Amino acid sequence: MKKSMKKSNPRVITLTTDFGLSDAYVASMKGVILSINPGVTLVDITHNIPPQDVRAAAFLLHTSHTFFPDGAIHLAVVDPGVGSSRRPIALVTPHATFVAPDNRSDGPGSVSNWFRLQTSRDKATRWHHSFSPE
Repeated sequence: MKKSMKKSNPRVITLTTDFGLSDAYVASMKGVILSINPGVTLVDITHNIPPQDVRAAAFLLHTSHTFFPDGAIHLAVVDPGVGSSRRPIALVTPHATFVAPDNRSDGPGSVSNWFRLQTSRDKATRWHHSFSPE
């Protein structure tokens, strides 16, 4: 049985991207996160998702998220529309929060579809279609 989320503990944030590691994008993203919350623990799941392959990202999130402590935030940035005005989408479940670009795709491998599967499995408490940090 999983323990309940504790708001007083620093959170774990996992990162799954298609950025690769040959430039400063991953470091910049980590710098922004750490400037907002220096106590957070950042865990790289991978930054080598094939470009724009939301199916691969959904698969890796599905196979890895259950190994993290309750309250973890799983950030997946794999987006065919990168650089667009696409807004983030978040799914809050009793055990974790998942954040990704809203790719508005309902295909079987899309992040949005994977979120729906998590909703039915984890009985999500909230969907957020756009948000700002608290």
